[in-house]
Amino acid sequence: MNRLSLEMNGTWFELHVANELSRLFPESVVLHDLPLYSYYLSNWYERPITTQIDLVFITPYRIYVIEAKKWGDEICGNREDYKWTGKPNAKNFVKNMNPVSQNLVHLRELKNLLRRNNYDVPDFESCICVPDGTKIITDCKEVLEMSQMIYKLQCDFLDFRSGRLKSSSVIDVYFWDDAISEVIRKEKRKH
Repeated sequence: MNRLSLEMNGTWFELHVANELSRLFPESVVLHDLPLYSYYLSNWYERPITTQIDLVFITPYRIYVIEAKKWGDEICGNREDYKWTGKPNAKNFVKNMNPVSQNLVHLRELKNLLRRNNYDVPDFESCICVPDGTKIITDCKEVLEMSQMIYKLQCDFLDFRSGRLKSSSVIDVYFWDDAISEVIRKEKRKH
């Protein structure tokens, strides 16, 4: 499978996850494919680097930054590993940056961008979503099959409604949709 096919399958999976989240959580907002200048990566590589956040899922109790990986057969790696292996089909293994570390860079850059624009940052959480049926070999609890992630989000929602999930404050979903979109547009114009 060539790189273009992998990227197209990945984009399809991201859209599939976004559509399911929108359908199942109508009180929430899903932002997809957000380009973001990374100060951290730019300093590390000593050249300008833009990264791409697959999904930002804004709920009334938390904002989830979701990295969707369409490695349908297998995903393998641990928190301290720089590269993970994935098997998108029965034949090929691919290596990619650790998706947990990658998503933490996304989460950190987004939170810092909001802070630089004078926003009090609400609670954020990182999730790595893979298709159902993917063999997950990792010590990272944030790597979940899609149905597991949806179940977790539903449980978080019920815990929030019942008062068991402590959130710093109730999140105005549409305010944060506008705020995140605006700061990303503004940052994009700068770089």
